[in-house]
Amino acid sequence: MDALIHFISSARFKNVTGPTISKHIAICFSCLVLSVTIFGGSATAATPLCKQPTPPSQISPPSPSSLVAHSDQLRRVWQENLAELWFYDTEGQPVVPTIDNNWLAVRFTAVFTTASDMPEVMVEFNQRYGEALVDVIYNPAQPDLGLYRFKPTHRNGVINTILASGDSTIRYILPTLSIDGQTQILGERISVRWKSQIRPQRRQQLLQSVGAINYSADLVGREEVIQIDPCHMSTWQAANRLAEDVQVVRATPELLAVEAPITLNFSLASPGAVAGAAIPFSLDIHFNDDVRIELGTLANLNLKPTQVFRNLFAIEYDTPLSAVDMITAFRCQLN
Repeated sequence: MDALIHFISSARFKNVTGPTISKHIAICFSCLVLSVTIFGGSATAATPLCKQPTPPSQISPPSPSSLVAHSDQLRRVWQENLAELWFYDTEGQPVVPTIDNNWLAVRFTAVFTTASDMPEVMVEFNQRYGEALVDVIYNPAQPDLGLYRFKPTHRNGVINTILASGDSTIRYILPTLSIDGQTQILGERISVRWKSQIRPQRRQQLLQSVGAINYSADLVGREEVIQIDPCHMSTWQAANRLAEDVQVVRATPELLAVEAPITLNFSLASPGAVAGAAIPFSLDIHFNDDVRIELGTLANLNLKPTQVFRNLFAIEYDTPLSAVDMITAFRCQLN
């Protein structure tokens, strides 16, 4: 999936300056336009219980009975991901995460979109709960996933409203987890390593029992990544059931970090200066693993404030900006 990510001046960044300078920083970043490739794939899938991504044109108004059924499903998935939460890591050791009450993960249905634009269903969700929102993270690599940080006074109310509404545009919601000091969520995939003597019929029985919907008929090698249906069984429950089977060496659930695809840190060496004096600065732009930067696609990096006359402002770099460095290091640093 090809996408354009537009990093514009309204993005959040750490403000380490004093009041004299801070009001000008937000307009220092006119536009950073990158062409990126988001990795994806396809595989054979059975009919899942969870609602799947559907083109908006094919969505019909839900009936009252379907709203009740979907509300029950939303509640069940939510409760399953709160009760006795634990799983095995890659070393086979049990991990017991804690619930992070700062964020909430929402999986949507109608997520068809172009480029890196946020799907309309997410835009409507953001508007609906705008007064309760603090932060939103959208990553084109996970186009059906929205990560939301709500005000502490509103979070429980929003969750109860979602669970009671039976909103057909929402597949399910998940709590975020704190694991080794990092905020993460459970994905829909499990990495499985089978024992060498696993029979095809036994493998298929196990995968069907955990609600696997994304696996090939024939096993190549001993390892594979499967996709499960969270409405059949939670990711951690499915991973545990596989990990504890005698035919499985290990089964590790996918963990997704709660982080933006692009993060930025801008800092100044001093909170202010006299007119005409140079102010050293540091700008660090970091891209996560879902973003691959194509060589030569850095279209524009303009650090000049749009409201400052050209004869009053200039920037000099200690090291010239290198597109090659951005490709190899997935970050851009200016000093």
